[in-house]
Amino acid sequence: MKYKTKKRKQHKAERKTSELAKKVAKFAAPICNAEGIELIYVEYVNMSGNRKLCIYIDKEGGVSIEDCALISKQLGNLLDINLDIEQSYSLEVSSPGARRPIAKEADFEKFAGNFVTLYTSCSNAGKKKIKGIIEGISEGIVSVIVSGEQVRIPFETIYGARLNNFSKGDL
Repeated sequence: MKYKTKKRKQHKAERKTSELAKKVAKFAAPICNAEGIELIYVEYVNMSGNRKLCIYIDKEGGVSIEDCALISKQLGNLLDINLDIEQSYSLEVSSPGARRPIAKEADFEKFAGNFVTLYTSCSNAGKKKIKGIIEGISEGIVSVIVSGEQVRIPFETIYGARLNNFSKGDL
């Protein structure tokens, strides 16, 4: 019985974190668009009491430190005024890097052929963490090749996905 209680609390915390990330994304997207930058992903990470709000951005030709600083300053000021976060946190704006998060349906088409790690809310062949090569997406179903076999995963069940060892030359 204790295990179930802990698990419910964990899901509640994850929902709260997810809601915060969505709220921040609503503030970040227009700022990024105005600067000609794509908002890739927003995540709120709480590790051992250290809270970090991570904003991943990209643009044609890649982002510079100046781009990250510009978005950080504009977004930081906006969040200070509009968000009610009781605990302190650090704001980190960066390029997506080699472990690029992917979150949009279009990303699964754009990055077809790349190696990915997916985290799903439902079990696929007994696994919730799936590593394979993205084949594509069709009608809301993501296809991934895992050990030579095609695995089909409903997009709506994917709560996290990261490319592995990605470089812009892969596009």
